[in-house]
Amino acid sequence: MEGMLQLPVDNTSRQAFINTSVHMTSFLRASGEIRDDSKVEEEMTLLNAKRYENTISDVQLRTMWAVWLGLKIKWLEPFIGQPIGNSGNTVDGYGGGLIKTQMCGDHWRKRHDKLKLFLYDIMLWAKMKCAVEVYDEFARFISTNFIDPTGVQVATAKLREVDARLTAAKEKNEDVTAILEEHTAAQVALDKISITHRQSYSGEPIRTQQGMVPDGSMETERAQVGSKKRCLWEVKTLNGGGAYNSTKSTRRHAVETRAKAIQSEYQKKAVELDVKYNRFAKGERGGPCNAHLESMGLVRQIVVGRFGEVSRHTMIIVKICADMIASNTWKYSGYNTENDAAACIKNYITKRLSISCLRGVAVLLKDRFDMPGSIGVEGKQQKKSKNYTKNALRVADNAMIEGACIHREARR
Repeated sequence: MEGMLQLPVDNTSRQAFINTSVHMTSFLRASGEIRDDSKVEEEMTLLNAKRYENTISDVQLRTMWAVWLGLKIKWLEPFIGQPIGNSGNTVDGYGGGLIKTQMCGDHWRKRHDKLKLFLYDIMLWAKMKCAVEVYDEFARFISTNFIDPTGVQVATAKLREVDARLTAAKEKNEDVTAILEEHTAAQVALDKISITHRQSYSGEPIRTQQGMVPDGSMETERAQVGSKKRCLWEVKTLNGGGAYNSTKSTRRHAVETRAKAIQSEYQKKAVELDVKYNRFAKGERGGPCNAHLESMGLVRQIVVGRFGEVSRHTMIIVKICADMIASNTWKYSGYNTENDAAACIKNYITKRLSISCLRGVAVLLKDRFDMPGSIGVEGKQQKKSKNYTKNALRVADNAMIEGACIHREARR
């Protein structure tokens, strides 16, 4: 260990040694399930594609070994030093440049969603009350008052005055054409200004709204430390960068540092919602959105890192789910005691989690490497390649095979 700590802080082998953990060793007993990378057949259906979603190819397994040990990745070595598009980053043998570079293709989100849906699946298995993408968690606490109540009163009074004149003109059998036009204009003006804060928030782009949409919620049998029985959970991915260039020798310090920032990020966003939509003063923490956040306690902090490592809260959730599953199933599953069942189930879930997280790094690297124009292309050709890639991804989305990774794994 002392020898590893003497290496420079940006040395990939040192970073891997410090940040990987015993939970990430399950893949050591794995074997490649697909011998050769091959193209997907045109008639491949979604049902068939799902068969290949979690398989490990030989290339992926070799990549997982290299990432876990902090060694150079063989298939990247011929491209070391080449530019990654026009990002200013270059290819290194460890894959760090490819992982951290901003690229089209939404690969970071796919890796993020993989972990999110994995946790959601085991929560459902545990028969836990849970949800993902909880869009109404904070939106329901946004004010339903008008943004401009004075303007609404003025517009309403104007409409009533025109409406009264229109009624009087009709009773006298007078020409009401001009008054009707005036009435229509007054109604349009009222409709235009009669917008509530909640309607304004709902009209924001989905991408903006997602900034305050928790990845999930969960309700456990007993409250977790710092949280209520019902609490929120948030997933973050750490893709290299300065977080790993630390002199600390604490295990998994990078993901734990990132995890600690999640609570303050939520508090900041909740306060911003109250300021923008609930008419609270800037920095004031007594608004309904922030009060709701505080009422549930700590947001459970789930982070997966550059080497497949996960944060402490992730393993706590795994244990809670394993205990609940054991409590529900041990009597008819052949176990002698509930504790035996919980230990076996926790071990099984941990294996699946560790392989999925480390495989996610290998998939991310290969997907980014396969992007047209990602390596050694700059300028106009890079822009052309990006447009081509976006169109190709849109076709894949429409075919519902996005994220299945079958473009390399499915056999003919």
